[in-house]
Amino acid sequence: VNGTSYTLSFEPGAVPDYDMSYDFWISAVGQGGSRDSSCAESGTCTVKMPICTAPPIAPNNLTLNAQTRCDRVTLTWVLASQPDYAESYRLYRCEGAGCDPVTQGTLIHEEASRLNDFTDVYGTNVSDGTVYRYQIAAHNTRTDTFSPTAKAVVAACAPPAQGGSVLSQCPDHLTLTWDADNAVDGYTLTRKLLTDADYIDAPLIDAATNGYCYDVATAPDGVLDCTTVAGKIRWTDVVQESSTRYVYKVESIVGDIMGNAVEIQARACPYFPKWHSLLPNF
Repeated sequence: VNGTSYTLSFEPGAVPDYDMSYDFWISAVGQGGSRDSSCAESGTCTVKMPICTAPPIAPNNLTLNAQTRCDRVTLTWVLASQPDYAESYRLYRCEGAGCDPVTQGTLIHEEASRLNDFTDVYGTNVSDGTVYRYQIAAHNTRTDTFSPTAKAVVAACAPPAQGGSVLSQCPDHLTLTWDADNAVDGYTLTRKLLTDADYIDAPLIDAATNGYCYDVATAPDGVLDCTTVAGKIRWTDVVQESSTRYVYKVESIVGDIMGNAVEIQARACPYFPKWHSLLPNF
């Protein structure tokens, strides 16, 4: 009958797979078994069922890792097993103890691949105790589904080292100095050549002091990698390359959290041969 519509329903447990298409055949049968000539030779007409998109399954266990730097926090989460029907994953953030990350916050990252971590870098001008709330959503064209929220209480960044300079640079060492600061527990130093893009991975300070450079007041177990003289901290690096230009990064530490950093440039002494090597041989 022209204009007639039919609704096909599925029993619980018999719902067709999502993201699949299905063919249905409609046979027009007249009196005496004759078929509608508008149908295919087989006597059937095909109606294709539209693809049905399931709601995505939200990630869970949204967790903030222990903060190791004052200007960022790393989040991890657990994705649902495939298929989770998600086309992308959206991470939201808001500021305030009772805020809603989705309605009151900002979409800070969207990722189509199945990654399960993200580092949020929010900068060094954050007040101590600032609260951020996070929520991640699994997204597709049908809807979004959300994880529970996670909260980060941010530590303020330690003040940067002040008064950094090169105290001495000969004959085979560079001695750096900067102002001592009672608000800072320690420092870590890394070095690169002036022409390099990145710093070396390992801190220059010996691992016996956990990678920190301490002044006299806060040195653990009496071990000093730095000395304090008249309110100035000193640290010496033994260098071999003559006339090489270095850049040192001095990062402040409070507790176990890295804070602000400053850079100090220094140049190793040029090498001068002994005077007698310049004399002609007789």
